[in-house]
Amino acid sequence: MSSKTNSTRISSIGTILFNALIAGVIAAVINVIIFFIGRGVVGGIDFDMNMTGEFAPMPFFVPIVASLLPMLLAGIGLWIARRFIPRGNLVFIIVAAILVLLSLATPFNGQIATQSASIVLLVMHLVVGALMTGYLAQR
Repeated sequence: MSSKTNSTRISSIGTILFNALIAGVIAAVINVIIFFIGRGVVGGIDFDMNMTGEFAPMPFFVPIVASLLPMLLAGIGLWIARRFIPRGNLVFIIVAAILVLLSLATPFNGQIATQSASIVLLVMHLVVGALMTGYLAQR
């Protein structure tokens, strides 16, 4: 029997999720640092968390959750791609890059965050995307 997938590139889901957790923690630490620097530079990161039209200061734990959760979901996606698609790593990187680019539109929607906060949120999105495609996909 021959297999179309390369058995050396198929990692166990536990290994991939562990690497996703490491990448998520690294992204969370970097994003919390960017959050505090950005808050000091722009005078506060205000966004509409409840979609009511009223801006409120972003709590510091939001960048942590917004870094860890997508990274863990990306880990599951990477495992699925490597397991069931012949060139799964490449497909994962392309899909992740497209999703990161689509996510960049969200901070600049005037209904989500103030303009000054949008720049800080954009940098945070790029950090998660870079670690997702750079660190996670290469492990």
